[in-house]
Order: sequence, then C-alpha cells, then structure tokens
Amino acid sequence: MSRFLFISTSEALPWGGSEVLWLLIAGELLQQGHHVAFSYQHFAEEPAPLTALKKGGAVSHYRGDPAEAAPARRILRALRRKKIRASFPAFTDPHWLLSLVMEERPDLVVLNACDAYMIWPLGHAFAALRRQGIPYTVMCHLEDESYMFNPQKRDALTALYGGAVEVSFGAPFGAALVARQLAIRLPGVMVFDNPRNCSGEIQLWSGDASSAARFACVGRLDVTAKGQDVLLAAFAGSVWRERNWKLSFYGKGWEKDYLEKLTVMYGLENKVEFSGFQPGIDSVWAREHVCLQTSPKEGTPMTVVEAMSAGRPCLVTDIGRMPDLIHEGHTGWVCSRGVASVAAALERTWAQRSEWQIMGRRAHEAISAGWNFDYPKEMAERYVRLASGEKP
Repeated sequence: MSRFLFISTSEALPWGGSEVLWLLIAGELLQQGHHVAFSYQHFAEEPAPLTALKKGGAVSHYRGDPAEAAPARRILRALRRKKIRASFPAFTDPHWLLSLVMEERPDLVVLNACDAYMIWPLGHAFAALRRQGIPYTVMCHLEDESYMFNPQKRDALTALYGGAVEVSFGAPFGAALVARQLAIRLPGVMVFDNPRNCSGEIQLWSGDASSAARFACVGRLDVTAKGQDVLLAAFAGSVWRERNWKLSFYGKGWEKDYLEKLTVMYGLENKVEFSGFQPGIDSVWAREHVCLQTSPKEGTPMTVVEAMSAGRPCLVTDIGRMPDLIHEGHTGWVCSRGVASVAAALERTWAQRSEWQIMGRRAHEAISAGWNFDYPKEMAERYVRLASGEKP
C-alpha cells in the first residue's frame, strides 16, 4: 500500500472543472487499497464530491477551517510535529504544507494547480520536500501567454516545476508555454485527457428551421478567463439585430452583475439569458445548438469535450488544446482572441447554420475516437509507480 497526498489550489469557488481529474484518480487509488489524503480550501458548505471521497475512505484536511484554529487543536498539532520532526530534518521552516506532510507521510504528493502560476508561493515548501526526498508531481489546468512575471515568482516556479518527478498539462500548448516562460526543460511532461461529465450520447436536436438559433456559453462567469464580455460585444454588431437567435450563459461567478449590465448596455436583453449552474450537462445540450468558448486563456475546457460528445459544433479560440479538437468548418470554428476575430467567426458560424446538425455528428465522432475516457484509471496506475520510486 502506498500513501498519497493531493493538494488542490482551488480557492475562489467551492468546486470547478479543474478538480474532477484528481478526485477520480484519488477514488481509483482508494479502490486499489491505497491511503489517500487531500488538502482543500475550507468553504461553509463542503462540496458533495469531497463528501463522497471521504465516505470512500479519504482523509480530509481543510485549510482555513475555523475549527482547526481553536487553541486546543493548535497545541495538539504542535506537539505532534515536535514528536516527529526528527524524521524530517529538511523541514527547517514552519509551513502548513510541511506540517501536513509530516502528519501524512506520503510516498507521493500531487499538486493540482488550477492555474499554472498561482502556486508560486509554495515554491519554498516544495524545495523542502525535494531535499527530504519526497517525490511530487504537478498537474496544470490553465496557462496564460500574458502572465506577468517578476524575478521572485519566476525563480519560485522554476524551482517548483524543475524539482517535480512529473508535470502534466491539459494541452501540449501549456507544456511548451510554461517551459518557455521559465526557460527550463520540464521533467516528465505528460498531457492528460480530462474526464467528461455527461453521458457521451448525441442529444436530440431541438426546434425546427423556424426556431431561434441557440448559442450557449458554459463555464464560470469570469471574463478574464472565459471572455464572455468579448462574446457580448461581438453579438452587439448591427447585423445581429434582425436575426433569430438566443444566447444562454450557464454557470455562476462573481462577474454576473457586470455581464448583465453589459447585456443592457448593448441592448441584448431580449436575446441573452443567464441560466445559472445546471448539474446535468446533457439537458443543456438537449436545448442548445452551438457551443461558444471564446476564452482568452485556457487549458482544455471540458465544456468543449462535453458539447462535442453531445453532438454540437463548437466555436473556440485558438488557445490551449481547443484548436487541436476543432476542425474549422467541419466540426466547428476557430478564431483568435478579440472582438473582431470572434465577430468574424460568428459570421462564418451563421453562414453554415443549415449544416450545424451534421457538423455536430462529426464532432461527436471525432471526440469519441480521439479522447481517452479511461485516463483517471491510467493516471492512478502511473502514480502508484511513481510512489514506488519508478522514474517517469
């Protein structure tokens, strides 16, 4: 039996798409009889997937949990650390992550990075893990060409990534970008296929030729990551005033108020709907026709994989792995970032609206043939090998 410690860097929202892969890997490891612990940001309401993982036998450690700040618990933790500190001579400075490692004694630490750069404050702690001989791997879900470095952040990230036994990304683009940004050859690079949260079946096409064309943008309401503001600006063009269409935003986020105001400013109140979070993605695509993912920065959004699985064409930006998934004019449309480029792609989309249904079937066939839906199980098996000391 090996011991694994998963560390999630999710802090803004209780749950997101970047959490699904590590959770499923952890579940696979539990089924194989391994010890699994995880560290997660405390939220008032525990995400249901984490509750289920705990019921399966995982040990939870919540950062920022008010109960853990009680004096009695702090004293007990300090006494435990003092008792076992001799076994960890490299841990010379106090840090929550090192305290957690001393308690869990993992054979492998898995750092799940929602953002490839936000992990830089952990560089010092992971350097101590490396000196102690504890292997760790980093799983990245989002990279950004426009990220601004200062020397402190770059040095911390260079040491953190350079010391990992393996670094995995959702797209080859991300691996190449981070290597260039840090000027290092990343160790043990892997590209993962995220799991989809849908049935994988083609959804029936709704409406008829006289019905409104339905566009959908699925994801958290965060314009810096998902670009919903650019999408609204593109639809605000005069050519769209007389066309029969609807746009639905599915998801929650801190910028809903801003996007609602932008919708009013552009006079699109009768065209745009805010549909909130929907737990069943199949029900979304049973209603909608075209997936719009105009992200200015991205890894591999599962919204695109799920839309293709449901038999829907996708309009995407040429970011991350999205241009590898979509064949222009065949399974969808690809554009660069910015209002003008998105607007031009929407025009190409509208010109092919009589082909949307057949394009959706092609998209389903392409993703079904080209995506590894058993990846969590394969990744769990690889982590067992890494924990035993095997080199990637």
